[in-house]
Amino acid sequence: HTNCVLIGEDQLLLVDPGATSPSEQAKLKRLLDELLEMGVEFAAVLLTHSHRDHVGSVTLVRETYNVPVWAHPVTAERVTFTVNRHLEENEVIVIPGDPEFRVRCLHTPGHDPGHLCFHEETSGTLIGGDLVANPGTIVVSPHHEGDMTHYLQSLERIRDLEHELLVPAHGMALR
Repeated sequence: HTNCVLIGEDQLLLVDPGATSPSEQAKLKRLLDELLEMGVEFAAVLLTHSHRDHVGSVTLVRETYNVPVWAHPVTAERVTFTVNRHLEENEVIVIPGDPEFRVRCLHTPGHDPGHLCFHEETSGTLIGGDLVANPGTIVVSPHHEGDMTHYLQSLERIRDLEHELLVPAHGMALR
């Protein structure tokens, strides 16, 4: 499965709503409906990259909840739906809260040319997408535009970041 990560309190960013099976999409919709009943708003869907297991429920979320989709420009070129906003290297998305949430976009190519990680600076949480898995390995396939040199550079970059928690797209969070 692919982790769908929520960032925020009253306004939420949804990272990688990737469910592809009808039963998992129904579960996601049920959980999002419960959050709406609690009074939250969905600010945007953020995508780490364009792979099917990360974007499988984007259209469902967008159409059901009228939520814009934000992604790296390369990802926007690769998906079949409209990306409303391009996220650039080091751009910071601020979501209200107490304290506010500051999500820095980090371009981390290698697994995919448009791959982004999202560093929530207030809590020190890194949403790593397919840069890291726990447990498991990441495929860097030259047949699907993967690049091992870029991948290793991206790993070095996040290694040097100050973060308390790493949330991979697949598996459990790592301290």
